[in-house]
Amino acid sequence: MSQPREAQRLTRRTLLRTSLLVGAGAVASGLLAACQQPAPGPTAAPAKPAEGKPAPTAQPAAPAAAKSQLDEWVVAVSEDITAIDPGVPGAGAIYYNVEYHAFEPLVGYEGPNFQLVPRLAESWSYVNDTTLEFKLRKNVKFHNGDDFTADDVLYTYQVHKETPALATGYVFEPVEKLEKVDPYTIRIATKGPVASLMPNMTQVFFVLPKARATIGVEAFGRHPIGTGMYKVAQDWARDQPVRYVANEAYWGGPPSPQRLQFKYLREPSTRVAELQNGTVHVADNIPLPQVELLKRGANTDVVSMKGARIIMHSFNLAREPFTNLKVRQAVNYAIDRDAIVKTVLQGYGQPHVGLFAPGWMGYDAKLEPYTFNLQKAKQLLAEAGLPNGFEFEWQITSGVFQKDREIAEAVAAQLKQAGITARLQVTERATLLDNFYAGKYDVASTQWSTTADPDRYLQWLFIRTKGTSEVKEADRYRQIMEDGRRVLDPDKRVQKYQELSKLAYEQAVLMFVHVQDELYGIDKRTGWTPYPIRALGVHHWYANHPSIKR
Repeated sequence: MSQPREAQRLTRRTLLRTSLLVGAGAVASGLLAACQQPAPGPTAAPAKPAEGKPAPTAQPAAPAAAKSQLDEWVVAVSEDITAIDPGVPGAGAIYYNVEYHAFEPLVGYEGPNFQLVPRLAESWSYVNDTTLEFKLRKNVKFHNGDDFTADDVLYTYQVHKETPALATGYVFEPVEKLEKVDPYTIRIATKGPVASLMPNMTQVFFVLPKARATIGVEAFGRHPIGTGMYKVAQDWARDQPVRYVANEAYWGGPPSPQRLQFKYLREPSTRVAELQNGTVHVADNIPLPQVELLKRGANTDVVSMKGARIIMHSFNLAREPFTNLKVRQAVNYAIDRDAIVKTVLQGYGQPHVGLFAPGWMGYDAKLEPYTFNLQKAKQLLAEAGLPNGFEFEWQITSGVFQKDREIAEAVAAQLKQAGITARLQVTERATLLDNFYAGKYDVASTQWSTTADPDRYLQWLFIRTKGTSEVKEADRYRQIMEDGRRVLDPDKRVQKYQELSKLAYEQAVLMFVHVQDELYGIDKRTGWTPYPIRALGVHHWYANHPSIKR
């Protein structure tokens, strides 16, 4: 993205202040390519204020939300909802999406260009290169009527620090101190300049009320209290829908619809049937054979986000034979990605090349993909001492992502031609993730949705799982990742991530197959369209509100 001349003369100190906004803007055009719907072109990143002066306060919300024709939406999701308390570990991306309707971070991304905007923090500024100050929004109420203050941010920070299973350590690891300056001002001091701090906070820093400690974690888990647009309508229990009602006291005004329900429906056919019957109004992961049927429906349609989700098939680099580079490369040469995308996905995706997908910071369109070459695959296996091939266990999901089981079966059939036998093990997503983190796998299928900053994804890929975290070979990846995490110049950050992506691709750290489009079935009366990034971890609103700019 071209920058104005003033931006080209940024000092190192000013770069620290602008790195997040420029970094998000630098990938905006690519992110737009990942979204099927047209959007305005990228704009130059707004200049940050002078040292010590806060960023501009958010514009007041419109007086009323856009109204849906329906008073209640039922959202059918393909992943089990395991928790709705941000202070309790949960599984899967939907965990964040459900929670984000009741809880808020300090800052967020909005709009087609993914601009950083205030949420519970009204403004922010850098006191110096390593100290970030937030001015908190006043007159914000939690759902129980308590005032939101700096004490709640301090409590949230403590919960994250004391709960390693939340896996938010990568966000707070560089934080040296978080302190309250006054009831509506906090300061975060880091050990050094950290360009990725604020992007990471938008994804995981859900503010919890200090009252949670008094209520108790168990009771809070049944009926959480946040500051968000929706509040829990009744106590929640595992395996039950999450029922929300609009927060009439929300600081930006209540949302539409009045009631919102998240319902776990594992079977794709069930989600489609209920959508047709009008008992479900938004459904994720629509099966490809049903797309045209829903598009022809009187009240139904299908909307999509192009290339919005990377499906990753991770090798356990600590286990034989995947400790051998030639074996990993042989697997990749034995896969016909174009055929998978064309036939199994019916064109709703693209081959996966490098660590990232189009739209990510660090995506490099110049990377050459592994070509389908059985002779090359067999040659590499012979050079690795496996002329007769080998067997491995591949943990997969079924019905969670587009054609996940069918794609695994097709890839397994292709690998068989090279003498490689993949034993498919259908595994519940929560169990699969537990195994992934613990390194209990040969190959495990996981996923990541498009995000404006890749740091969280890379931390998860190279640090959180023992399949790479305890492998000496991965030190090279981690070092480049850390360099990219801390470098202030956004252009140099892009270069670092491109360097990492190229190295990891050449070293075949993943079984590269495809990036899938996200398909949603909708009831036309909702007027809903998906946010262009499914999960800036969590910014996936199933609601209409003037403060949320798609």
